Amino acid sequence: MLSDAGVDIISRVQILSVIKDGPKLSGIQLANGQTYLAKQFIDSTVNVELAQTAGIPKLQGFETFGLPEAELPVTLVFETEGLSIQRLRDVELSYIKRFINRNDSEAQSFMNVATGGDATIADQFRQGMVNAQGQPRTMYVGQDHIDVACRALSIAYHSFRGKSFPCRRAARF
Repeated sequence: MLSDAGVDIISRVQILSVIKDGPKLSGIQLANGQTYLAKQFIDSTVNVELAQTAGIPKLQGFETFGLPEAELPVTLVFETEGLSIQRLRDVELSYIKRFINRNDSEAQSFMNVATGGDATIADQFRQGMVNAQGQPRTMYVGQDHIDVACRALSIAYHSFRGKSFPCRRAARF
């Protein structure tokens, strides 16, 4: 929709710093040396990284409406251009098998990053990757949608970014 409206979209960038005109954000400088100037920016970064870099305090929930405990359920959306659904399922299954295998030291180090080193959260994530019979909870592919049943892809994504999940205790997915 943004592209159709003629909005410039930049993605897969690392923000080095921001340029401000008084209190207003007027530009961003990227780690690759590029600078973007604009009258408006739409921050669609994970965890409002652009806003936080600009020095805007992060509010909890709907704090602007006086409801800091209220939230909308949102999740990461993975770009899968050029990746078949079957290949995505295969990748997810591979991660599930590796994350539940405590002898896979590399996978467990990924889990450690994604959970901030919290063994309780890691155990909850592992439990959520299998059903009651111990079988992997892989994605369900519908006619026009995919339901992701566990956090394996999110764990891989967070660990790749070197970030932990922003939660104190994980709810069973």
